[in-house]
Amino acid sequence: MNDENIEELVQHYLEKRENGMEITQMRKELESHNLDSATTSLIIRRVDNIILGELRRRPTRNELKMHRRSNGLFDMISGAVMLFGSIFLMLYMYYHNSSYIVAYGLMGAGLALIIKGWNNSK
Repeated sequence: MNDENIEELVQHYLEKRENGMEITQMRKELESHNLDSATTSLIIRRVDNIILGELRRRPTRNELKMHRRSNGLFDMISGAVMLFGSIFLMLYMYYHNSSYIVAYGLMGAGLALIIKGWNNSK
């Protein structure tokens, strides 16, 4: 059996597999066509590799870069909100003569998120 016939069978059984045919059914059907076991295994392996390859597609470099940039932007915005929000809260409490919570931890976290976001957005 030549490579063109094998590729046609792979495409045929790939469509059947996507429509719900089990691997054991494929093997029985291929063996009923008097194909040897090596060819049958080759066809089933290629169908399985195509399906698994589609499931485990790795993201491209551009997709990863865009993901990092969007995470960096989100970190910068949330860090700025935390930093300036805590500063405004402290100023509000100070000018209204009420006790205020020292929010240095929150300001430090906000600043750290801004720095992390800046590094991720590059």
